[in-house]
Amino acid sequence: MLKSVPSDIIYCDVSKGVACKVAADGIIYPNGIAKGPDNLLYQGSTLQGLVRVWEAKPDHTLKSIAEVPVSVSSDFLSI
Repeated sequence: MLKSVPSDIIYCDVSKGVACKVAADGIIYPNGIAKGPDNLLYQGSTLQGLVRVWEAKPDHTLKSIAEVPVSVSSDFLSI
């Protein structure tokens, strides 16, 4: 059985060197992030069977908007 180990989603700006910060923390197996036409971010979870929906804030952190249950593990999302 896989152990649920929290991970982070990191934002990096390379326009003036490399500057990275944690955009969201404590996420279980985040994988596959896609930006929708609504400017929201959709992030799959390879272990939990859900897609998280995020709003990007001006400070480059993410605000959780919703968690959508899906019947399969999701990875490599595409809108």
